[in-house]
Amino acid sequence: MARDEISRDYWVVTDGEVIRMHGRSVAQRMPLADAIGAVTVQPPAGVTIRIHSRRDSENRMLTSFRKPNGVTRRLAEVFDTPSSG
Repeated sequence: MARDEISRDYWVVTDGEVIRMHGRSVAQRMPLADAIGAVTVQPPAGVTIRIHSRRDSENRMLTSFRKPNGVTRRLAEVFDTPSSG
């Protein structure tokens, strides 16, 4: 779990999906099998993650973190993109 630096939403990556929590509510979720995306590391700005769904072009997710964390590393593995940290 990690907290987005801009929206303050929490992000969770499980074995099967990526979930964005706003407060105590699930704001958005996407099966990892449907997710296409990229993890971009730009020191010192931080890490940006962009995700969209293979099945639903309207289902998009965007988040930023100050530094790499468990969520960024896991999604970098899923998307097969390099992740520092």
